[in-house]
Amino acid sequence: MYCYELNFQFNDLLLEKLLEQAKENTFKIHESILSSQKTNYEVCSTYDDQLTVSKEMLEAKDIITKLMCAPATMNFIRLKPNTDMVPHIDAHHTKHRNCVLLTLLSPQGYPNETRLEFYNKANEVVHTHKYTKKSLLATTDTLHNAFNNTQHDRYSFQMSFTQSIKELLEMYDSRR
Repeated sequence: MYCYELNFQFNDLLLEKLLEQAKENTFKIHESILSSQKTNYEVCSTYDDQLTVSKEMLEAKDIITKLMCAPATMNFIRLKPNTDMVPHIDAHHTKHRNCVLLTLLSPQGYPNETRLEFYNKANEVVHTHKYTKKSLLATTDTLHNAFNNTQHDRYSFQMSFTQSIKELLEMYDSRR
């Protein structure tokens, strides 16, 4: 399973506050830990203490902890207009990002333009996810890519987990 859209979404006021926080942060261009290559997206994360945890982030964390379990880290991702991340597999040597909860903050209403794609070993698309307001669990150990084919910065709020997508879905299903 590549990803699973939860039957859950954060309320609009919390999403608005998270987006405000994302826009106020200082982002840095993400550089691959394994290859030292720069990527097409920017990150602001609690993993390296670059991101100060706000009361809105704590509220979101509390909600998700009750639905599944506590995330290992939280971050904001910014992808500039008319670009994509490039297909990648997240680094797993740190073990804090086996699965990620993705919430697209902005722009809304562009499901095809802000899609997430997963690829097989031949770099063929095997699954495409088109965002709604609902949060999404996604595996990070498969080649994937996020797109922003809009004229706006694309912001997402992410929570990383040490657990697999299967383990998280089992927790989610048992607590609903």
